Amino acid sequence: MMMAILAEKHFDAFHKSVKKCIEIGRALQDGKDTTKVSRKLSISKQTYDANSPNIRNSANDSIYKIHFPYKRKLLTQPARVVGSIIAFVPKKEHIVRYETPYIFTPSADFDTEKLAKLKARIDLEYVSTENDNKATRPPEIRGVAAKIMICTVRSKKYPIPIEISQEMKFRNIPGKNDSVENYVVAPFKTYLEEMSKFIGAYGTHQLGISKQLLVDVKSLANLESKTTSLKVDNITVHTKGGLGQWKESTNNNKAEKSIQIDVDIQSLFIKDSKRTIDDTLNGALALVPSFQSCIMCRYYYLLVEIKLGNGDIMPVKIPFRVSK
Repeated sequence: MMMAILAEKHFDAFHKSVKKCIEIGRALQDGKDTTKVSRKLSISKQTYDANSPNIRNSANDSIYKIHFPYKRKLLTQPARVVGSIIAFVPKKEHIVRYETPYIFTPSADFDTEKLAKLKARIDLEYVSTENDNKATRPPEIRGVAAKIMICTVRSKKYPIPIEISQEMKFRNIPGKNDSVENYVVAPFKTYLEEMSKFIGAYGTHQLGISKQLLVDVKSLANLESKTTSLKVDNITVHTKGGLGQWKESTNNNKAEKSIQIDVDIQSLFIKDSKRTIDDTLNGALALVPSFQSCIMCRYYYLLVEIKLGNGDIMPVKIPFRVSK
């Protein structure tokens, strides 16, 4: 946990350095006195100060709160939002033990009775927005499915200057933009465009941009990421009273329930190891240990899909790490 906090502090300090250089460029463009723009970093030796008291401590945010609107759909009327489903899951990564691939260890050597499972709990809360003084009618949950999301980030030219933290990978916000492309790549593409424009006009010295800072920004702006999914066949769902049973709160417009999910992830190592050599050479999926090197990063999360009675699917992402 401490390493993750330090990594986020380092990124925040680096981010602040980039924005400060851009502020100088904007001030020069507007004809303002750049001496009024506070700068801690010099062109000769530019470092990222991770000890700034203004950097937030993300350790206090240990729980994801995923908000999902619940709509009532009728044949004769347009769909309308009648409440909100909130899912609570820990941000802390679950740990899954790495299994040696089949080409090195025959699958017969796997003790399938002792395979570890990823056990995750999702607490759900439904809040009705209807004011009809009737008892709360929580959503029907028809089923729960899961996929293993395999994410690879790489840099083809420059070393990755930061540790890609959990907040950069995803923030559990429903939608297509909840990814490293949105939180890292897209912003730094914009920064690089602005910096390049200002460098062309004023030069690096006047902006206080070191060669290393420029290389680091280029690295993040040009990261390539790929996410592939692996369907989970073996998933067990435990919940008191079944999926359709909710516990009504003393507050009339609320209902609660908890879901325990057991996913047999390690059996996927066996499934993956049975691929042919040709599949492996052609880039077939491989559940390697989670890692980050200077040019590449591999991470995983479990995408849980809660299927609702109205046909909508509520996505919940649960981070996990494959570790030796």
